[in-house]
Amino acid sequence: PWVIGSPGIDIVIPELGEGHYWLPADGEVSLSLNWFNPASISQTLVTDPGQPYEVSFWMAAEIYGGTQWRTMD
Repeated sequence: PWVIGSPGIDIVIPELGEGHYWLPADGEVSLSLNWFNPASISQTLVTDPGQPYEVSFWMAAEIYGGTQWRTMD
């Protein structure tokens, strides 16, 4: 599960009627990140020591406002 660290971030689940005009790029859930101030999200991954892992994700600009370009740290 996602941990939302700041107000203004929404978990979007289209099958529950929360599509907000988009579907996830992959999987069943996406996040709507706010565009008006810095925010944070996190997710705990269970791993085994010494094993290699690849973590990937899709990112797109929020469709409701802000500039087209976003940054992420």
